[in-house]
Amino acid sequence: MSLKSIVDIVIQLESFRNIDIYMQGLYYYEFKLYYTQSNLKIHGNPLSLYVADSLLPKHSINSPGYLDDIYFKSKTFQIRYCDEEIKIQEIVTFRIEIEESQTQSPELTIECSLMYNDSNILTKKNESKAFKKEASIEIKVQNFSKGIHQFIPITFDETHACVLNTTIHVIPLDYRFRPHINNDQIGDLNLYKSLSQFFFGDKLQIGYIDIIVVQNLYVKVLYNTYERIKRTIAQAINLENDELNIRKKFYNEELENFDRIHETDPENVAKFIMNQIQDIAGKLNALEYELINTILEYQDQMCISLMYKYNDLIKDRWGESIFRTVEEVDNFLNPAVENVGKKNKKVAKKIRKSEYYNELYMPPMYIKDYFPNPLVHPILFLDIVSKVPEVKMLWKSDWVNYRQSQGSNFHLIIFAHGFQGSSFDLRAIRNQIALFKSNTLLMCSSKNEDHTEEDIEKMGKRLAEEVVTFIDDWCAQTRISKISFIGHSLGGLIIRAALPYLSEYSGKFGFFMTFSSPHLGYMYKSSALVDAGMWFLKKFKKNYSMKQLTMTDSEVPEETFLYKLSQVHGLEWFKHIGLVSSFQDNYAPFESARIEISKEHLTDSKERIHFEMARNILSRITAEKIHRIDVNFKIEKKGIDSMIGRAAHIQMLDHRILMHMIIQCCAIFFEV
Repeated sequence: MSLKSIVDIVIQLESFRNIDIYMQGLYYYEFKLYYTQSNLKIHGNPLSLYVADSLLPKHSINSPGYLDDIYFKSKTFQIRYCDEEIKIQEIVTFRIEIEESQTQSPELTIECSLMYNDSNILTKKNESKAFKKEASIEIKVQNFSKGIHQFIPITFDETHACVLNTTIHVIPLDYRFRPHINNDQIGDLNLYKSLSQFFFGDKLQIGYIDIIVVQNLYVKVLYNTYERIKRTIAQAINLENDELNIRKKFYNEELENFDRIHETDPENVAKFIMNQIQDIAGKLNALEYELINTILEYQDQMCISLMYKYNDLIKDRWGESIFRTVEEVDNFLNPAVENVGKKNKKVAKKIRKSEYYNELYMPPMYIKDYFPNPLVHPILFLDIVSKVPEVKMLWKSDWVNYRQSQGSNFHLIIFAHGFQGSSFDLRAIRNQIALFKSNTLLMCSSKNEDHTEEDIEKMGKRLAEEVVTFIDDWCAQTRISKISFIGHSLGGLIIRAALPYLSEYSGKFGFFMTFSSPHLGYMYKSSALVDAGMWFLKKFKKNYSMKQLTMTDSEVPEETFLYKLSQVHGLEWFKHIGLVSSFQDNYAPFESARIEISKEHLTDSKERIHFEMARNILSRITAEKIHRIDVNFKIEKKGIDSMIGRAAHIQMLDHRILMHMIIQCCAIFFEV
């Protein structure tokens, strides 16, 4: 005998946004779902497709999707350019059965694939041309027979930078009892006797606790599902609106609390519980239909309502790997805590070995491999130095928005690459920001790609000219409310060199953020191997920028470029300062990347210049806070990059989820 749980999975495909897919052509999404039992995949069956628009022939552009065996295939759409949004607005329901037990249900897998055809127009001639699978992800739903409603931004790898905004509603609808009988037993079948044996075993009499246990396992699950759907609908469409009075009556209709039966006969109790299940199941079917109609009518509202909850969920999960300290100061010249980098490294090692960290919870629904394994998860140490009293960490659910912005103001962010780099180096960071903040204009600088061995001052001027040209060419019809800068390595210094040439825009400057930028040069505390490499570049490659970074471009320290750069205007125009570094990075000395003064700077005469440069920079900053972030990576001790201390420097650019965590640390930076 078995009790089957009937579960519906309602998937809303709200909108698609192309972030950086460069292949033009036709695309659609393909879904299937299953769980694994005894090494067998049990697939869900697609039941129904709901579309607000009128039906058109399948696979013509913008026509609705369709059901195909175990698959749902969405509408086909054409991608023509970056930052393009396409409304999908389709809803599909799958149904799947799972054998109930008193243990946790298996994990449900929703497989989503991005399908591609390089044609720009579908005609009779090429309609049969096969679409190929470009990318695929798996969404995992834990204990799915208990139900959940969640927003999921479906994203793939960096080669396929796009997002499909979806909401997924897992709804346990009913339980169906199927006794295992043979032909000889058909006439003797007693349904409620079989059911009582399933619920209570061979007990001849049952107590109050026995009844509560069974009701909680089955009746209460359906009851909670009903209440959860009501809340989901109410929050999405705002029931305070007077226009929704008719629906309001429906949603305010309370489902009576399920009664307890004062009975000891197991068959009578089994019959009572089964009647309760059937009663709630009937109401659930009607409410599921109302949920689908609500999604059809209020596509945007449903997506936004659940997206904000998802943002809070993800923030809390990333927060398990972000450790925050706040120091209130009168000025930014206070010396740093001694050996902060070494201390953070030891703490990170202990955290990764801790039982708690290795058993971090996963959200009830998540994209597989989105969260790294705890053993290799980057750990962030956020040190905030503040001139004002610090309040509780500021966070708003709407700071992250995967959907196309409807506002008229935009935030221009300029990216500058490092030594011997290219505009492509910062593309991963650029795409992550575009994913979270659609109200941004993003410019990856390319004018210095072949010139990073030249004078940094000239590179700064070149960057400034590129920014002015971009604003004139691309922002004439767009209202730019903020202008911010992100630089990696040498790019951070190029930005600082460009700022005096951009003073006309200083009133709009938002944030300045650098990743492993040696603001105080390489005078001290760099790797011996790095020193040798720099000596080679200066000696045989005639690399002038390396001379400037090592402050050997003049015999008088005060006449070197970096010292003079510490005295120029620029950083005081920014409202937010973020300095991202890694103690593991030998390519950018830790305190140099953090523009930080250590206690030994105050006593060691050799480091007088280092101290003066830091003082020159920090004393000009008018922002209320400086955010310093030390990133601890789990780095394999193999390969040349690890040996020379370059691995952390590269991972600043390449680590897939680092920017996700940075945005959680500095979400206010990115506001318009």
